[in-house]
Amino acid sequence: MASTLLLNELGNPEIEQPLRNAIDEFLKQLPGDWQVSIIGSHETSAWEMRVSAADGDNARAKLLPAKDGGHRIEKVVDEVRRMAELVAQSTVGANPGSGTGASAANA
Repeated sequence: MASTLLLNELGNPEIEQPLRNAIDEFLKQLPGDWQVSIIGSHETSAWEMRVSAADGDNARAKLLPAKDGGHRIEKVVDEVRRMAELVAQSTVGANPGSGTGASAANA
C-alpha cells in the first residue's frame, strides 16, 4: 500500500534517512494506507508527530521531547507503532467489519 511519511525540520540531518527507513519498514507491515508526519520546532527540541489512516480519521498526535532518548530511532518507531495501534482500534470501532485494526494491533 502507499503510505506517506513527512520528516521536516528535525534539526539532525544524520538521523533523517535512517529514521525514514525504519518508519517505512514498519509502515510496510500495516494494511492500508497511513500518514505519518514528524515536524521539528524552531523554538524547542521537541518533535510533533502525527499518525493517521490515509483518510485522516482518528489521527493521533504527540510531542516527542529530545530528553530521555525521545529522538532515538527505536523510540520513535515504537511511538509510531503505539499510535498506529490506537488509530486502528478506533477505526475498527467506528467501522465494524474493517480488518485494519486487528492486523495493525498485532504489528
